[in-house]
Amino acid sequence: MKNTQIVKIQNTLCKVAILYNDNSSEIQDILLIGKYNVSKANKYFKENLVSNSTTMQVLSCDNKLKQYEVDTLALNNWCNENKI
Repeated sequence: MKNTQIVKIQNTLCKVAILYNDNSSEIQDILLIGKYNVSKANKYFKENLVSNSTTMQVLSCDNKLKQYEVDTLALNNWCNENKI
């Protein structure tokens, strides 16, 4: 019996312009789990602002499907230890 499982997870890398309370600004790459387009990502960041920021604007989104190999026995043991 195989103890590993292949898991595919959709990731979105967003390039985000952030304006802070002290009038400084920067552009960051922020990784989101799931498939987002620019409008959905803007909505997400409107609800979940970075600390000390006043405005966040998504400039672009790049969607990728990442593949991970998970040890199912280790995952099961971890879930049992953490009562999940």
